[in-house]
Amino acid sequence: VTPDSPPFPKDQVIKFVTNYLPLPTLILLVFGYKFIKQSAMVRAKHMDFRGVCDPDNHFADWKEEEPPTTFWGKVWFFLVC
Repeated sequence: VTPDSPPFPKDQVIKFVTNYLPLPTLILLVFGYKFIKQSAMVRAKHMDFRGVCDPDNHFADWKEEEPPTTFWGKVWFFLVC
């Protein structure tokens, strides 16, 4: 390190900015939207999840789906339902 060299190499600065800038940007965008639209946060216990995988909730235009037969299909069905 010479006295004329910058304290941080340029590639480290670029990596730092590209790694840590998205988080405050996301927070600013989410809360900015909430402030401008004045929408409230909704807790999960107040959300309606019926119809996602509720076997008692059938709609007339739905066809009965066959159970998955492939490994990844079974994994997806396990995660979603």
